[in-house]
Amino acid sequence: MTKPENYLLAIGGDCSAGAMSEHAEVLPVEEHNYELVADFLRAQNEWTIASHFNPIESKHAYDKLQDFWKACSKLKNANIFQHKWHSRTEWRLVYEDELSNLDKPHKIYEKELDERYISKSSTRHWLCELFGIEFNSLHKFKVVDNWLFFNSDDFEEDESETMVYMVYTDTIIGELYMEWKEKDFDWNFDKLRLITDKANAS
Repeated sequence: MTKPENYLLAIGGDCSAGAMSEHAEVLPVEEHNYELVADFLRAQNEWTIASHFNPIESKHAYDKLQDFWKACSKLKNANIFQHKWHSRTEWRLVYEDELSNLDKPHKIYEKELDERYISKSSTRHWLCELFGIEFNSLHKFKVVDNWLFFNSDDFEEDESETMVYMVYTDTIIGELYMEWKEKDFDWNFDKLRLITDKANAS
């Protein structure tokens, strides 16, 4: 994984310097999340404008606030925001080299590596524990937000047909959310993100 060149810097609210901590939090922005972060920053800006230029109780301000919370939820689902205080913070997009010129202390958030999915072997082991069956085949897998996509022959009686399955990762219940025939499935990340967005909204 390449090192991110763009970051979200906390400039106000709970996670800014001098609030809950002496350090301003800094969140790395990976390339596959650019669109999500751009949508969030637009929603943040629209809510700021609406709350300044309109009565806070107006329908316009209320609608912009709801859009902002929805954008926050999407960042939480994508594991960019880690807790509620990130949603109570004002963020600015910065380049990496800007961080060295800040006049306040900052701390870059290091995302913990989920050891369940670091390899085919570890992923197969987690699936075995989740579903209580032996996984003999795991051809491919990809994690998008809090969802795991994987293809396997072990759920089908007809092993000539390989299927792709989708399962929620923050669960202790072995339940397949959706399935597709592998030959018809598109593993493109943007396509998978569209699927997870619909799943998170349901």
